[in-house]
Amino acid sequence: MDFLVVYGKIGEEYEGFAPDIPGCVRTGKTRDEVEKKMRLAVKHAVFMARMNEDPVPTAESWSEYVSAS
Repeated sequence: MDFLVVYGKIGEEYEGFAPDIPGCVRTGKTRDEVEKKMRLAVKHAVFMARMNEDPVPTAESWSEYVSAS
């Protein structure tokens, strides 16, 4: 099961979020750090949903670049 994760740099930190998993947001000082944190966060969110017998989120988001010109 794969989920979209969106990354960006905000000021001096990097941020990642998974739009299909409510509250799944992490920050880090480097790209590598935030990517590792997000991989763990996504796995943890799915694991906890299964453990609590809650619905597992479904991957429904997508991304694209849109030209401003």
